[in-house]
Amino acid sequence: MSAQTPLAPGAFATEGTIMRTYHVIAVVAVILVGVAVKLIFFAAPTAGADPLATENMGLDVSRMHQNVKNLPVQELHDMSVVFSDRD
Repeated sequence: MSAQTPLAPGAFATEGTIMRTYHVIAVVAVILVGVAVKLIFFAAPTAGADPLATENMGLDVSRMHQNVKNLPVQELHDMSVVFSDRD
């Protein structure tokens, strides 16, 4: 490649800019390879569920409704379906 290769009107690539481009590409490639190696060798272990821990889990809704007493009541003035008579 010659030292006077035009990139854009009025701009020329020099040996230094081409070498810097190669170095930047090499550094990015090394970083990507390093991240890939880290993900392969230092991956987080897969969590296993304990089937005995979830065996007795359940929710008895009818018992919850029987045990509820004196809950606060929220008053709400709902006007979402009220239409005005104005034309």
